[in-house]
Amino acid sequence: MTRWVILGCLGVSGLCCCGTIVALFLVDQACLWNSIPLLGDLVKAVGYNIVCS
Repeated sequence: MTRWVILGCLGVSGLCCCGTIVALFLVDQACLWNSIPLLGDLVKAVGYNIVCS
């Protein structure tokens, strides 16, 4: 029983991490950094230079 709970938690965590990576990739490709509230400011604060062509 405990093994399934641990595997379920790891599965959900992995799914969330992969979803976040895919979402950030899509936002980067579509250049939506400034369209999403606070995301553009957060990215600039981290030091990432937003270049959209």
